[in-house]
Amino acid sequence: MLVTLSANFVVMPLASLGLAATLRLDEPLAEGLLLHGMASGAPLIPNLVGLAKGSLPLAVGIMILLTAGTLVY
Repeated sequence: MLVTLSANFVVMPLASLGLAATLRLDEPLAEGLLLHGMASGAPLIPNLVGLAKGSLPLAVGIMILLTAGTLVY
């Protein structure tokens, strides 16, 4: 679960910054991409886990932590 949280709150924002720098986006577009990278993907998790036939209780736990983390972040 720690890997999921760190991927969502550290790796994705850094990846969006790297993509914005690589594409040399204008400042408003780069800021929008960064905001998108910082948003949690929580609403999609249960649907994707259901399609993959994974552990739904674990997915719901991660979704709750991502939503709470996004509010603090």
